[in-house]
Amino acid sequence: TTLTLDPTANWQFAGPSTLASGAMLNAFGAMTATGGVTLAGSSQFCARATGSVRITGGLALQGGTVSSVGRLELGSTGGAALGVVTIDAGNALSGWGTLSGAVTDNGVLTAAGGTLLATNKIAGSGSIAIASGATLSVAGVLGVADVSFAASGGASLALLAPHDVSATLSGFAAGDTIDLIGQIATTLSFVSGGLTVSGAGGTIGRLVLAGSYTSQSFGLAADGHGGTDILFVAPVASAWHPAVLAGLHAAAPLAAPPAVHGGTAQAAIAGASHSAIAAFLAHLTGHG
Repeated sequence: TTLTLDPTANWQFAGPSTLASGAMLNAFGAMTATGGVTLAGSSQFCARATGSVRITGGLALQGGTVSSVGRLELGSTGGAALGVVTIDAGNALSGWGTLSGAVTDNGVLTAAGGTLLATNKIAGSGSIAIASGATLSVAGVLGVADVSFAASGGASLALLAPHDVSATLSGFAAGDTIDLIGQIATTLSFVSGGLTVSGAGGTIGRLVLAGSYTSQSFGLAADGHGGTDILFVAPVASAWHPAVLAGLHAAAPLAAPPAVHGGTAQAAIAGASHSAIAAFLAHLTGHG
């Protein structure tokens, strides 16, 4: 089913509106929807060259495709550019499906429920959230202020152009993935908040991550499709960890409690008998 709004039309939709799976809406004229719009299944929504569409109340994708060669604005600020899906401050686009064309995100864009594919760039002053179990796949520039990974883990960011990412990535942790599509990465280096990814041909990209990381916080794995996954690697407890030293001291007390810093760590180990060390290590590994 195809619904076409001709150039002279001025359609007003109040309350929630849903475009059913398999349906297509071509807006050649003006359209205003004030209760939010849901694109179900394989539905398609397009603001054509002469079209001017404004949606308040959010745009939810449940597998649908949205595109704009005219003006398509989520919000009512005005000034939306031709050929761009514009998300105004205080407005939201969420779900999974396809964003065909450029996106200006000054609000909040959320990938949830599956894969949200952006076939062009995403820029703007807004933010992006990736829910657990969801993937945001970006084919072009990723230039919003912040991209956050779900606190519960299991969020994925797939990048076709990692060299064009200026957004700060936050919340990257165990279970999350950054997929470098079609890129074979071999080395990683985290310095001053930036993760530099390199391959045989040189630098692939530099990703800015907010948080406390080191180069050892990241690992590489094949993504199974000719690219590379960046994974979070949980830190391994050091043999010099204060808990270890405290346990050794408890097993074989010294005249004074050992300090943790500098050369006094060696004194702590030296002060414990071989049997005490073995017993404590067995306790740590669950074999005692």
